Amino acid sequence: ELETGAVRDLGIRGSQPRYVPTGHLVFGIAEQALMAVPFDPRRLEVTGEVFTVLPDVDMNFLGYVRFAVSDNGTALYALSRLGTLGGGELVEVDLDGTQRPTRLARGVLTRPRYSPDGRYIALERDGEIWVYDRETGETEPFSEGPGLYPVWSSDGRHIYYVDGGIPGADIVRRPADR
Repeated sequence: ELETGAVRDLGIRGSQPRYVPTGHLVFGIAEQALMAVPFDPRRLEVTGEVFTVLPDVDMNFLGYVRFAVSDNGTALYALSRLGTLGGGELVEVDLDGTQRPTRLARGVLTRPRYSPDGRYIALERDGEIWVYDRETGETEPFSEGPGLYPVWSSDGRHIYYVDGGIPGADIVRRPADR
């Protein structure tokens, strides 16, 4: 809780939890699956049972699950490829279960994040930040050199990332339109 600093154990185990507007917490587990559980953000409580959303999601050796969820519920994830280092293709899946591969070139694709309007995806590609336009299929470099952990501003006008690709380095804020 932000006001008190109190931490509450929700009784679930996983990594990279995110609240999505469908009323769920979505998170990855070590068995390389994407899970969800109904969640009440006002009471900060789990309100149902955990269930599998996607059974075959890539996870790196540090436990980072490669997925993103847009505000409309579309998920983006890397197919599990045991023995690879993020080289699997990124696939989108709608709430109705329809899956489609993205037109992103293969490479080490990690930490995807949807823009607030859902049109763009910022991600790490081979150690740099790139932006993928879902409408045109174009992918362009964004960072001016190595970068990690892209995050969109809430209005979609900026992207924040760690400069230099070294945790603990400077955090950069750049206009999304460059």
